[in-house]
Amino acid sequence: MDARPNGGPDPYRTAVRGLAEELGLEISHDQVKFLSFGANAVLCEYALCGVVYVEQTEEEILKIRSLGVPKDKWESQKLHFVPFKPEAVAEFMVGNKPWSPFAVVCAVHALFDRFGKERLEKAFAGREIVLSQRLPK
Repeated sequence: MDARPNGGPDPYRTAVRGLAEELGLEISHDQVKFLSFGANAVLCEYALCGVVYVEQTEEEILKIRSLGVPKDKWESQKLHFVPFKPEAVAEFMVGNKPWSPFAVVCAVHALFDRFGKERLEKAFAGREIVLSQRLPK
């Protein structure tokens, strides 16, 4: 479904389809901005981290979900709406644990892309994010 004409993967198609299936939102490829690619060699996990800016409000997204538009809404029992600001995200991540290491990386990269290093470091200074897994030393 997400392949390019040559058979290779198209991450933009995957992101567009994912937002449609999970949240019922229609976006275009140019709304997707990929920021990094990583691998967890212990668990053989790979992640392509990015960000998508949408115009829908919390209320609009919840209404779309209530109408049954997203076919895979069952995969997320609850959505958490957090202001896209380093301080709010840091507070949310500390208060809700544990986190997948890739989730932390993706959140931090998206915040860094928008707000830069100084504000991000200040927001996360002295805070401990609990991870769901640890890599061997």
